[in-house]
Amino acid sequence: MGFSLAGLGQTDDAIALLDKAVKIERTPENLISLAEILAYPARNKQGTEPQKAWALMLAREACERDQNSDDPSYASLRAQIALDLKKQAEFDQATEILLRRYPDQMATHYFNGVRLAMEGSWIAAEDEIKTAQRLGLPAQTAQAILASGIHTRASAWRCVHYGLYLLAA
Repeated sequence: MGFSLAGLGQTDDAIALLDKAVKIERTPENLISLAEILAYPARNKQGTEPQKAWALMLAREACERDQNSDDPSYASLRAQIALDLKKQAEFDQATEILLRRYPDQMATHYFNGVRLAMEGSWIAAEDEIKTAQRLGLPAQTAQAILASGIHTRASAWRCVHYGLYLLAA
């Protein structure tokens, strides 16, 4: 019902209802539902920074409570919120969970590609984004990410590596 209310634009009512559900039972499902509506209440609308901070706390708890699930969405939401809030350590932890528990998922390769780009590992970042695309990341999204500088930097590093190999030979 909370998602229905949010879909109708009644975000405050949705948050109140989902918060009540969390107070009744702190299940991973209730926690992540509230976190999602707090952070991203509508298709093209995002929560405020304090709402996202609260959502990140809830998403972290949902991930901790959801140890045996085969659903990467909890860690994915945690990673996305952490990325939005520029919480590098939190983003890295969420990405590590994705890598450890869900190595073959599109979201895992997407967030790992972003993490590698943030570290300056351009070739590996490009490879991860391309893998994410093969696993379902829309081509337009993948191309936009790669065009943000990842592809150019990866190509430059490949040229440097090939030049060094040629020089060594």
